[in-house]
Parts: sequence; C-alpha cells; structure tokens
Amino acid sequence: MVETPVFKDRQKKCLDALTKDLLIKLDLWISRTTLSGSTDELIGDIVVPAVKLHQDMKCSSTEYDLHHAKLKRGKTPKQPGSWVAKDIKTLTQINSTDIDWVASYHQYPGLYRLDESKSLELIKLAIIVCKRRVFLQAMT
Repeated sequence: MVETPVFKDRQKKCLDALTKDLLIKLDLWISRTTLSGSTDELIGDIVVPAVKLHQDMKCSSTEYDLHHAKLKRGKTPKQPGSWVAKDIKTLTQINSTDIDWVASYHQYPGLYRLDESKSLELIKLAIIVCKRRVFLQAMT
C-alpha cells in the first residue's frame, strides 16, 4: 500500500504543504538568512523521516498511541519513572525524582505500541525542566 504511486504522490503533496507551513512559522522565530543554510538538513533529516514514520504507523496493522502528560508549568508531573527529565540549559537527562526541578515544556511525547493484552513503551515521554529557584525568579 505504501509503495503505490498514488500513496507516494499524496505523501509528497502532504510533505510539501507541511514544509511550506513549517518554514512560514519558523520565519517568525528565525530569519530566512539564518535558516537558509540549514533548510535542507531540517527537511531531509527531521521532517521527511518524521512524516514517513507517521505514515508507516498509520498504515500498520499494529496500533500505536502517543502519550502527552497533563503538564502544568512550575509543577512536577506525577509518576516520575514514567517520563524522562532533561535540564533546560544542557538538555542532559537528570533524575526525574529530584524535587529541586520543575516542569517547563514537553520535549516529545511518549510512544506506545498497543496490543490486545498490554501496551509496550517504545519511547518515554520527555519533559524539559528547570531548577525550581530559576523558575520562581522568572515568575516574579
């Protein structure tokens, strides 16, 4: 099914539309001059593989689920072992049970393969965190 000309044509049209929309939105944050040297890598190394993975998952006989935590900035999500915490400054993984850190943003959702009897975690939810005192200073 994913090898048919109709599918590939639809995939290319969707990819072109997504890329155009992404570049328009990125223009609000990064100047075209700055982005111009990295556009090919952004599209080829990130966008195209993500689109193909998404379409493969949608066409698979296996069911998948993305897990997004209900994240409140400044709070620490419950069940620390169910997500990965990364320092906002260095993006290095830290201990998610450390109470000195608070949630800031989602980095990416968790990915699960669903079977009839159980679900298998493929990728843990990742949350960007910052030091509690830094968060409190930013809020004042």
